[in-house]
Amino acid sequence: MQLRDALHDYKRASGDETLFAGERRTLSGRFSGGDRRLVHVDDGVLRDFGYPLSGLTGLVRSRFGLKVDGEKHWFNDEASTQQYHAGTGLVETVHETPVGEVTQLDLTLGDAHLTGFQTEIDHAEIIAYVSLAPDGRHSRVGQLHHEDVIEVYHETEHDFLGSATGFAGLRGQVPATFDDIISEEPTEYPRSPHDGRYEEDRLSGDLVCWLPLDDGWTTLITLLTDWADTERSALSTGWKPSGPSSATARR
Repeated sequence: MQLRDALHDYKRASGDETLFAGERRTLSGRFSGGDRRLVHVDDGVLRDFGYPLSGLTGLVRSRFGLKVDGEKHWFNDEASTQQYHAGTGLVETVHETPVGEVTQLDLTLGDAHLTGFQTEIDHAEIIAYVSLAPDGRHSRVGQLHHEDVIEVYHETEHDFLGSATGFAGLRGQVPATFDDIISEEPTEYPRSPHDGRYEEDRLSGDLVCWLPLDDGWTTLITLLTDWADTERSALSTGWKPSGPSSATARR
């Protein structure tokens, strides 16, 4: 755990008689995967727990929501119900938002994790905040922007983020600033955009994405790879989300 996360956890757990800083509880939620990648889904929030199995860190923080007519509704702030779909490893989470219902489906296949969203709400798009930490690093990481895929990498671990419907918008975030660290309150994620510095969009594992819906559906895909074991040619031919071309406009 990095210093920023340790301090954030300490502030988050302060005053709680049973929660300890650094603790990652899994008393609620469901797990998906298990062979190499193990993803915990709780209130729609995803976190990777498969490092002991694969040596890959992956997702350390995430948050999903809905944007309708300029208003954001974060799923972990709303009521939700969760179950394994029909006795399978597919995790189904139903979010009850003030503007309607959203169904989230999560499934881990090998080192890939798919998160599908379905809703009948009109004029809506999905907001996805993900924090990837290749090789367990939050800083000194790089980004490569491919056609419809974002690659976040450090030394040996290269993580990929894609969407079946492309990206309607995308921006990065630098790690918590000094003011965030010394604040008495836990840091709220995702944070507000800063001044558009280069390192926000190219030297950070934190990403905020807007996913358009196609007939009420979209799917977010994350893939973890070890560069010593995976050839880039295998990725270019064997894993690529389909959908409209992405846009990288800021929002």
